[in-house]
Amino acid sequence: ITLSEFVLDKKKESEFAEQLEVENNIILGNDLKQCIQHIEEGIIRQFSEYTSLRLLSLLSLTEEGLSSKDYRHFVKLFLQSFGHDHIITLLNMKKMGLLFEQNLTNHILSPVSGGNNLLNTKVVAAMSAFPRKSHFRATIKRLNLIPPVIDSGYNLSNPTDAGFVFGGIYIPMVCRLIETAIINNDKNQDELLKMFPGEYSCKELSKSGHRRKEKTVLVCFIGGVTFAEIAALRFLANKKRITILVTTTSIINGNIAMKQIGPE
Repeated sequence: ITLSEFVLDKKKESEFAEQLEVENNIILGNDLKQCIQHIEEGIIRQFSEYTSLRLLSLLSLTEEGLSSKDYRHFVKLFLQSFGHDHIITLLNMKKMGLLFEQNLTNHILSPVSGGNNLLNTKVVAAMSAFPRKSHFRATIKRLNLIPPVIDSGYNLSNPTDAGFVFGGIYIPMVCRLIETAIINNDKNQDELLKMFPGEYSCKELSKSGHRRKEKTVLVCFIGGVTFAEIAALRFLANKKRITILVTTTSIINGNIAMKQIGPE
């Protein structure tokens, strides 16, 4: 039994390391064909439905959506492997802009021949509300979310940025956003916030006569925050010598987020 547990633990470590490598390659845009094969194999062998959904979502966001061929293939394959209850999961992910097709607009807006015009209009109106594409690449470039590559490699023991929370591959977006827009007081704050969905408001509070020696930033997460994001904000606070207070509705991770999207 002890030997079996040892082998099982080693297998889990190997699978986890392989998953991290795939995630890194997807973010950097490397070996995407191999990444797609890894996701496909994971779905066929039923490793984990939530891990598969996370990887599909990451691929969709970073590559401005999946091709129509890949999208339909993965939807069909996923439902066959994990059950048709996940139709709700996939539909919710599509509505949230986490999993979608490339160039979906032209496909949706084309008229359906021989159908009810009123029905077609309603379908087009409903589907046109879905997100069309991600601005992940533009956001990465604007916020400089990929740590610079150096010959000696990323120093995890003595990091110079918050990318250490993801092995030196990626800096959490919320960390860079706060650093750029608030702490560094970026003059193009409005232009920066327009890159993100939803409404926003920028107001400068009136300055009191008493000047605080240390700046305090309050960050509120609605829906949940990960431990990695908290660690990144703690690193930023120490680096900038400020106080960052974090409030949230819950502590989450990738699997919890996928479960909340699903039918359960």
